[in-house]
Amino acid sequence: MRRSDTMAASKKKVLIIAGHGEGDPGACSVWGQEADYTRELACLLHSALKSKVKATMYDQTKNCYEQSRKGNVPDYTSYDATLEVHFNAKAKKDPQGDGKFTGIGGYVHPSNAAGRKIAQAIMAEVAMLGFGQWGVFDSVGLLNLNNAQRQGAAYFLLETAFIDDGDDMAWYTKNKAEAARAIAQGILKGLGLNSRADRPKATGMQENNAAAETGASYKITAACDVLNIRAGAGAGHPVVGTIREKEGQKKQYTIVEEKNGWGRLKSGAGWVKLSKVKRVDGEPGGFQPYTITTTCDVLNVRIGPGAANPLSGAIREKEGQKRQYTIVEEKNGWGRLKSGLGWVSLHYTRRTS
Repeated sequence: MRRSDTMAASKKKVLIIAGHGEGDPGACSVWGQEADYTRELACLLHSALKSKVKATMYDQTKNCYEQSRKGNVPDYTSYDATLEVHFNAKAKKDPQGDGKFTGIGGYVHPSNAAGRKIAQAIMAEVAMLGFGQWGVFDSVGLLNLNNAQRQGAAYFLLETAFIDDGDDMAWYTKNKAEAARAIAQGILKGLGLNSRADRPKATGMQENNAAAETGASYKITAACDVLNIRAGAGAGHPVVGTIREKEGQKKQYTIVEEKNGWGRLKSGAGWVKLSKVKRVDGEPGGFQPYTITTTCDVLNVRIGPGAANPLSGAIREKEGQKRQYTIVEEKNGWGRLKSGLGWVSLHYTRRTS
């Protein structure tokens, strides 16, 4: 990169917001929860951009929409661009795929020329990977979009893929690093920079899915006043949130996976260093996760352990096409899926490990 490009890039600031979270899973399907995917992609984008621009991640323990409703609106003018990451859902769902993409797209305010330029650049970069194009649409009905517009700031709400489209999600989960790099490249181009986005390092869900599980399901409290939450199991991963609690005001958090001295929070916020926490319940080793397959063609997934809870999705698989799913908690004959999608009746499953 030429020196002039380096100087220009050093002046650019990008805010990356992962949609949903803070108790709101967003759209759900057999592929998982939107809030988990948005946080994973936000981390990948941060990795791809951080050497080219000053990339800032909105606190991943928070839901920007809910915080803004409470009056905690980000100062969008502090950044040259804001990208809010989402995954979409559609009325006619096809989680197993129908051979066609629905594709990438998003929303921009009709008067936000800078945001539109970034949106179009992202679409062009991702199109070169062979993914489908849903389209960029004008909107005046989105809270964060309107807040950014009122401040006169560049903003684009990205709908990365349709979480209930099997073709979209099969492509995305296979090509997420390339997709993140293409999106990051679109941001750089939209900002008028000639820099090349880096290939992002594995992080968040990407790393978690590749790693073998360790048996863990227990509650902890922070053993310090400030406990950083990171995107992956290690100090080299970016900080995505912080637990700030003084003695006497400690809340309990659940660990559902351990790796190299780090524990993954059940909330999906990220990983914490276990030497900085105190265990407060359970026998050593805790619940031992195990894998299952379904014994029916359609297995409903619910938000809680019981048939009275609302549906959050369904697993639709015929015999001979069964995948394995991991159970990380049991309650009253129901099992909680590691993906975070929800709970399934264990009566309609077969244990495989």
